[in-house]
Amino acid sequence: MEEHQYAVGDRVEKLCVPCGEERGHVVVSLNKRGQISRVNCPRCGVKTAFKKGKTPTGSRQSDKNSAPYDWTRTYHKG
Repeated sequence: MEEHQYAVGDRVEKLCVPCGEERGHVVVSLNKRGQISRVNCPRCGVKTAFKKGKTPTGSRQSDKNSAPYDWTRTYHKG
């Protein structure tokens, strides 16, 4: 399967967190392998990293078996 080669100035779809919607972003920089590394939102002007294959999942699912956080207890990783 052949990958599309992007150039600086091309447009790609990406979720813009400050704008709150998926929109076309302009490619600002590429890495040494020719993959997109940073994009710019034309509406809000924010430059962000571009990660291929990242899709918004909506909301995180919490673990139903866990207890609510208690600030009086001490927690350890794992």
